[in-house]
Amino acid sequence: MSPILLSVLIGIAIIGHGIGHVLGVMSALGFQLTPQHSSESWLLTRILGKPVSRAVLFIVFAAATIFIIMGGLGINGWLVPLDRWAWLTTVGSILSIVGLVLFPKAFPTLFPNVIGALAVDITALLTIYWWHWPPLLFK
Repeated sequence: MSPILLSVLIGIAIIGHGIGHVLGVMSALGFQLTPQHSSESWLLTRILGKPVSRAVLFIVFAAATIFIIMGGLGINGWLVPLDRWAWLTTVGSILSIVGLVLFPKAFPTLFPNVIGALAVDITALLTIYWWHWPPLLFK
């Protein structure tokens, strides 16, 4: 597989992952796609109340969406400089993990939504910082 095709496919996967975080934003806005889909946090709703908890949910998932999509665009230098893709994806993945831990019902289903998102986030972080892969992006 050519390096260009590989980076395009990785970019599309990252962008798709970012778009999926709109589910958390929808939850914060009150949309309920399944009976278990909820904007409540197991921790923050009790401490801060529902309105503040929903605001945190909105901010975390809106930011994760933006950062991850920007990272996916940056991996190919589309609209975002190539040298910024890794830290944009990192910030987005960390926000995603924090959001999914605090708001596990913000996505409609545990599998594939929450588990899949966590798997992609962890894979992205391992790929970037442990394996330094794909190597063509770290030259």
